Order: sequence, then structure tokens, then C-alpha cells
Amino acid sequence: MWIGVDDTDSSTEMCTTYIGIRIAATASDMIIGYPRLVRLNPNIPYKTRGNGAISFHLGEEGNKRIKIGHYAGKDIYSNGEEHPLPSSEEIKKTVISIVEELYVHGEPNTNPGIVFLKERPNPEFYLRCLREDVPIDDAKAAIDKIGGEYVQINIGRGIIGAAASIAWEPGLHTFELICYRGSIHVNLSRAEKLEAAKLCDAYVGTFNNMDMENNTPSIFPRERTPVLFGIRATNPEILLTIFNDLRIRFNQIPEDFLIYETNQGTDDHIRAGNGFRIDGAGIAVEGRIMGRPRRMRGGHLTGELASGNDTITFLVFEPSKKFRNVFENLNEGDKIRLLGSVSRGNVKVEKLEILSLSHIYRRIPPVCDVCHVKGTNRGSGNYLCSECGKILLPEYEKVTRNIKEGRFQPPVSARRHLSMPWEISGTMEEVK
Repeated sequence: MWIGVDDTDSSTEMCTTYIGIRIAATASDMIIGYPRLVRLNPNIPYKTRGNGAISFHLGEEGNKRIKIGHYAGKDIYSNGEEHPLPSSEEIKKTVISIVEELYVHGEPNTNPGIVFLKERPNPEFYLRCLREDVPIDDAKAAIDKIGGEYVQINIGRGIIGAAASIAWEPGLHTFELICYRGSIHVNLSRAEKLEAAKLCDAYVGTFNNMDMENNTPSIFPRERTPVLFGIRATNPEILLTIFNDLRIRFNQIPEDFLIYETNQGTDDHIRAGNGFRIDGAGIAVEGRIMGRPRRMRGGHLTGELASGNDTITFLVFEPSKKFRNVFENLNEGDKIRLLGSVSRGNVKVEKLEILSLSHIYRRIPPVCDVCHVKGTNRGSGNYLCSECGKILLPEYEKVTRNIKEGRFQPPVSARRHLSMPWEISGTMEEVK
């Protein structure tokens, strides 16, 4: 049985992953593999925060019993051996009661959805939910097609993400260990948070845990939610090691946690080609810089890219800080590759790859070879020797560029969940 849940939080309260640990605690030894945390289209206007949905696969037989979490004094394990499931009706009743208890009530933008399926929807549905604004009726149709069930609360928009998280067919994938504060009051100082985040990033295979550029511990969310922190890595086993290390160093850290398999850091939302014609799509597009990128009011930056017969306007926002400086050093003719998302026909840049740089030359006054006097500009592009009156042609020298070919990205704090950090590009393994 597959269970999916989405849209239970608000911009300031709760976290759908906390509902996940509550469900996981009731389903220990029935979960196949790891619970899923699946990020969907980051451009959806009515999302709460990270636009993430969760799902679980429950079964009677698994491959390996693995510790995947801890809650209320008990470890949570994946299913590693034959373990009879309770009746499906009992499972559904438990899940529905947990969601109804914990979702943010009275919030108009919170519209929970719960999905129960015996088989997964077509993976194309997941891709649509990454790159489009999918109607609720389309999600219901996808569920009905495979004989599934759904529960909608309010208008039930969460049905879309809940079904998509089950439809996800992991290729590249990462993991996140989320530690929950629960009812425990945790008061880590800023110095302790910085130390904790730096410790996480010291392990090989971790990513987006510490923003060194802005000295920000990115594992700690700003919102007042049940989440204390989340550690991201490409290997789930290293997450347990890090978590144990943190609990030894900081005795305030609670013991409740759950490890999710995620599509974070995979660039799954990006597609190549002319996707920039579709609002909300993630794209990768190559082209040559037109003119010079320039700062806008508010510190944002804009520029134009010639790609085939199209002219694309791109935007780099103020929170990306020094990332904007790279664009200011680009010049006419530089060949680049942009990765980002489309909004109102413009590309909101998430990453940049400089493929080749154009050569820039500047004109310098020539020196008369007879009089050895520097020529005077005649205003027509030529120069005149003031001593002998000889007309001199201008000379040119190549300008040293204050930029190099390579890959560039914003600081950790300004990155999207789905955007693959360059430092782990090519290091992740696909699910076989």
C-alpha cells in the first residue's frame, strides 16, 4: 500500500514531515525502504514553504531492516522481514486521524490531501507536478485510473502533491535527516548552531547545510515549526553518524528524527530546450550575452541572452548576493548556460555555467615611429602626430577579463531545494 500526504502546513506553522514521523511511528517495520520527501514545482503561487509532499510504501516483505528514525522513545525501522500488515481500513483510519489532528486549521491556504494507492501513478504525473500547475481534477483522474482513494480536506489541493510523491520514480536522489523538537524547548545559541552546521558539512557527501558566504547555519529553519534542523546528504548511512555526533556534542538535541529519501538537489525540475515558453517551467538554456547585465532597483540584476532566434530576459535576485557579481563581469558575446525557472516569460536564474568568453579589445593611442610622440585623436578613429603631422592608425590591446569559464551558483541560503549544487554534480548514484 502507498500512502501520500501533502499541504498540511502554513507559511508559519507545522511541517508536513512532522506528520510523516507520526505516521512512520505507527508503521515501524511495515515501511519499505525510506519515507519519501518530494519537492514539487517551486513556482506554484499558493505553496506554503518548500512545496514538499511525503509518502510511504507499506508492505509485508522487505529486503533489509534499517533504522530510519526514532519517536517517543522507540526506534523506527524499515521492513526487513515478513511482517503482516493490519487491515487497509485500519491503516487508513490511523493516517486520517493523524492528519486531521495536526494540520493547520483555519488557514485558507492549507488544503490537505491524503492518497491511498495499491499501485503508483505514471511517473509522468510526477514530472508534470514539477514543471506545471496541475489541476486537482487531473490528480483525481490519475488516482481513479488506478483504482486509488483520496481524502480531501477543504478544497483538498494536497491530493496533487500526495499523488505526485508516490508517482516519483527515483533516478538521482538524496536524503535528509530531520530532527524534531516536539515539545522540548531547545535553545541553541547562534555559535552552537554555526558549529553544528559546519560539523555537518565536514562530512563527505553532505550538501547545503552551512552557508559559509553569509555565515548562516542553513540546517536550521527560520519558521516556528516542529522541525529543529534538517541535514542533507547523498548517503543515508552518514546521516546517522552525523546525528549521533551532534547529540554527543550538544546535549540539548532531542532524539526524535526521521530520514527521508528525497528529490532535493537533483535538478529534476529542469528540462532542456524551449521550455521557457511555459510559465512555471524549469529550464536549461544556452546562448550568448547581449550587451551587459545590469543592476535594477532593489539590488536585483537583469540581462538578455540570445538563444537561437529567441531573446531571453533573465533575472538574478538580491538574496543571491555575490552571485550577481559574476553576471556583472559578463560581456557581449559570452557563451553561457543558464538553469532556472520561468516566470512571466523571464528566467529566474538558479545556476550559471560560463562556457566561453568573448575577446574584448580596447583602443590605445599609437606612437609615431618617426617622432616617437603619442598621436592625438582626430575624432575620426585615426590619430595625428603633432610633430610631423603623420596620420596614425589606432592600435588595440586585449583586455584581461576579470572572470573565468566555470560553474557558479548562489550561496546556500539562496538555493532552491531542487537545485543540484555543483559540488555534488556527477557524484550521486542513480537508483538501480
